Amino acid sequence: MLRVGTGLLVVAVALAAGPVGSISSKDAFRLRGKSVPVAGVPSWPLMAGDELATDQGPATLQFRDGSRVVLGKASKAKLEDSEGVLVLRLLEGSMKYTMAPKSSMRILAADRPVTYEPGKEGSLSVGSGPATGAFTGNVKTADLPPVSGRPRR
Repeated sequence: MLRVGTGLLVVAVALAAGPVGSISSKDAFRLRGKSVPVAGVPSWPLMAGDELATDQGPATLQFRDGSRVVLGKASKAKLEDSEGVLVLRLLEGSMKYTMAPKSSMRILAADRPVTYEPGKEGSLSVGSGPATGAFTGNVKTADLPPVSGRPRR
């Protein structure tokens, strides 16, 4: 009986967390390592723990708190939960973001925290070393489509 109760508790906690936002793109992208076809599906739910990757074009991430991120083409990111706070970690590539005024979400460029001003657009990129593929931690301005408005189709 204890096993059944514990199993139900785990399922209840997993369902209570729910989606933290959604991702949409006009080009295929990878979610949790699987290629996601975009034909006929306007957006896919995002959960803490998801790994995201774009190849041919940008993808727009819309979060429940109203924050919005455009992940550039050929970019990788991961959503994490750190003590109840959502963390968006840009692993490789570039992104533009506009964080909601009351957002508690944290942004990391590889392992470095990024300071942002809520309501203002910001951008960053993380490069990789050509020989090892290790992240250099360089943070610089990214050239991406604007974050505001609806995603382009």
